[in-house]
Amino acid sequence: MHTKPTLLSLALLFSITTTTTQASVVYANSELSMEHSYLINSGNLPQGLDIVNVPQTLVINNDLVSSVDSADFVNNRTIDIQIGNQFDEPPTPYINRGVDTTINLANADFTTAMYEHIVTSDDEGDSSAQDIISRSVNQEGQATIALNTDSFDSLAYSSVLLERHYRLDNVGNDAISFNISGLFEASMSASVDSEYAIARTSGGFELIFEPDAGSSVQYFPIAPYLTDIEDSDDGASVTELFLANSGGIEGVLFNGSTTAIGDNSGTMAQLMAQSRYIFGISIAAGESVLMRTGFRQTNSVEYIQQVNQVPVAGSLLLFICGLVGIKLPRKS
Repeated sequence: MHTKPTLLSLALLFSITTTTTQASVVYANSELSMEHSYLINSGNLPQGLDIVNVPQTLVINNDLVSSVDSADFVNNRTIDIQIGNQFDEPPTPYINRGVDTTINLANADFTTAMYEHIVTSDDEGDSSAQDIISRSVNQEGQATIALNTDSFDSLAYSSVLLERHYRLDNVGNDAISFNISGLFEASMSASVDSEYAIARTSGGFELIFEPDAGSSVQYFPIAPYLTDIEDSDDGASVTELFLANSGGIEGVLFNGSTTAIGDNSGTMAQLMAQSRYIFGISIAAGESVLMRTGFRQTNSVEYIQQVNQVPVAGSLLLFICGLVGIKLPRKS
């Protein structure tokens, strides 16, 4: 369990929202929580295996937007970053948090967008080399509009992208075999209690292998891919995709999204997904396996007073969401 001192004001706003939602003129909410972790060979690297951070493959994107079309609202933005250290005992996680809130201090009406990424990597212990034996990525995201007295054009948006590639090299004279066990869980929802409002959440991850000739990657499910979907409300929709050593990839890939379009009757879309698996990897002497990891998330909500004047397909929200569509893997 970790504390979030920079998000205390945000938690207070959510508390206010919880007690006033029923009377809200406009309320839209988007939430996401995801976790993915893997462990290499139960923490014991086989002799001859060298794990390399591929140079210039680390990508970290950030985005925060929250706005209300009224001069009575003021904006505040907070970014909190902690640098991680995989050689600490226990390892110090990399933490990236952001909050952007636009609020009317007179009545606590607000829009807010927030994200959080916590990445914990554990090294085998030799400080002369970077051989990560385990890595976990925890993702959180939320976007909310809560206007209890008047309606104004409003937007909240949040997005994070994290990518990093590793190369598994066999520097020994003999072929080596080992395993990588993985776990992922995802929960996302979108809800709207107002007409002319829309909420959307999307998220995904990938753990993709590209083996050299003479090397191989095999997939074994430990627990099946399971989902729990709620999209029965009018205006609610859920999409999800899970590929495991199929569809032209070697590895696993997940993408999911929930969308709620308001009609003044209350709309909720929810998705929960999980799976556990293990990869058996064999690498010939002098050969390598590239391991690509990627994590992305988007939370967004929007309210437009005169929806007939702004075509839905042209709205900023759907444009943003379109940029976070399913990212299919590429083969080199």
